[in-house]
Amino acid sequence: MKKKDLIEKLISNPDNFSESELNKLLSDISKRDLREILLRLFDKNDDLNNSDADEGFLGKLNKKSQGKREKEFWKRIKKGNITKVILETVLKPISAF
Repeated sequence: MKKKDLIEKLISNPDNFSESELNKLLSDISKRDLREILLRLFDKNDDLNNSDADEGFLGKLNKKSQGKREKEFWKRIKKGNITKVILETVLKPISAF
């Protein structure tokens, strides 16, 4: 089986992908192939939207917010200064009744 066929089988039907096929694919895979596989898997996951959060007025607001987040994300990616930010939650003491 060709490498492209193995990649297609892995993406379209991963449950039926055997260990021997995986070993064959891993022995012949390049960085470009791995990138293609990952991008296709992530794109495939983006197609699954079973919620109603993209309909009506709330949907418009969600799409606008999502667009802003994606724009900021890609801006940070292009700059190359990706740092992990850890936020600490400060809990104020609850006064007794």
